[in-house]
Amino acid sequence: MGIALLPATLDLGNGVLESVISSGHLDLISDQELRLKLVRWEGVLGELSDDEIIIRNLILDRILPYLTGKGLPMGGTMAITGSGNWTIPKRTLAGEPQKLNSLFSDPEFAALLEELLGFTMHSGWEYQNTLGAIEEILDNLENYEGHRVGSTYL
Repeated sequence: MGIALLPATLDLGNGVLESVISSGHLDLISDQELRLKLVRWEGVLGELSDDEIIIRNLILDRILPYLTGKGLPMGGTMAITGSGNWTIPKRTLAGEPQKLNSLFSDPEFAALLEELLGFTMHSGWEYQNTLGAIEEILDNLENYEGHRVGSTYL
């Protein structure tokens, strides 16, 4: 069950863009629309990162403690993400249907899942927003008629 709760993360890296912006060379890009989109890019990623942090905290600080407090097996997560020398035997819920029935009839667990679903759906919207911003930047780059310095267009 633990592996199903691992929160997704995205790391697109901004090194080159951050260097261009902080060096003051962004004004070398004559296309104002492209320049504006590049400046806004950090904010787009920031929104997505905020959602990832909220979901990660919800899972790690509330959902996993709830599940382990109920005695549900979470060792599989550690066996997958930790070292390969995990010595605690993995347990499953296959042989414990009463725990599953109890879990899914618990209003507290239902509320945690609803909260997770809400943040996950919002995060999905943020991913779509990020993909849209990438597409717009790529469209601007395809149509950009700046001048070339080496292999870079300015």
